[in-house]
Amino acid sequence: MKNLTEANCRRAESLLTAMLTHAGAYKEQLIVESRNWKALRLFTEQGYYTSCYLDIPRLDEMSDDERTQRLDSVQQVARSGAVSAVSFPASYYVFLRDLDFPVDMLTWEHRRWAWQLPFFSRSRAILKDNRVKVVLVKEKGHYHQ
Repeated sequence: MKNLTEANCRRAESLLTAMLTHAGAYKEQLIVESRNWKALRLFTEQGYYTSCYLDIPRLDEMSDDERTQRLDSVQQVARSGAVSAVSFPASYYVFLRDLDFPVDMLTWEHRRWAWQLPFFSRSRAILKDNRVKVVLVKEKGHYHQ
């Protein structure tokens, strides 16, 4: 959810719930994702499946101290109870896989089709990891699913 803040999360949740009711859809059919994990807490408390999109700089541009700080901040988000999952590009899976936290992982593979996943070691590891609940992949066309 773009531009979600702690200041507007109540209104956003109310509008989303109203739209679902109007459309005859259910919370269980959605993943509410935002970079603002604190604002997602309300959605989680209201029964939505939520995911914090992790903004992680390029790993090769971070010092060891910066990597440690980043891992600590991911742990804080994951253990906060504010979200159901964390989302990140698959290229960061190796960086995050050894963290021990109680939330799911959502990821995506850039420029890979579903049938290609078993041919790449990282993708195989992702598919075998029980914490990974969603892997978006490229399909026919210009979109991911």
